[in-house]
Amino acid sequence: MLVTVAIVGAACKYFEGVWGSIELAKFVVIVNVTSALVSVIFQVFIYALTFDTSILYVTLYHWACLIPTRRAPRYESYVNGHIALILAFTAALKQLIPEQVLFSLEPVRLRAKDVPALAVSLALLATILTGHFLLAVFSLTGFYSGWAYLRFFQVREGLFLQQLKT
Repeated sequence: MLVTVAIVGAACKYFEGVWGSIELAKFVVIVNVTSALVSVIFQVFIYALTFDTSILYVTLYHWACLIPTRRAPRYESYVNGHIALILAFTAALKQLIPEQVLFSLEPVRLRAKDVPALAVSLALLATILTGHFLLAVFSLTGFYSGWAYLRFFQVREGLFLQQLKT
């Protein structure tokens, strides 16, 4: 939790300087609201498949409980919008500085355009290892809602970004 707070804080400080505080606030609200709504819809969908009411009340749900022959232990843990926001910030980083080298060790160079794929892959790997389907839902929804907002709806100097590219 402390690591995600530090990452979000640093990213907010960077993007506030680039976009301004109002645009950053809109971005954060859109990404978090979209991620929350999609995760609730997904939980209701899983409930409709299994008719297990505990799905609606448990914040994280172990995917193995969906398999009828195997009942994994359920436990509560709190999910927040940080993972969605971090992945949305990776999409923004790719848009702003795609060729910037962020990390360079002689055989490996990590550029900003490589960060979103790496972050999504790590989030999906964490989902597989932990079994928490909401982690994947938050991660993918955060990334794609951030990308869609930046690509189609963010206003820059009175024009939509899509109009600038044509």
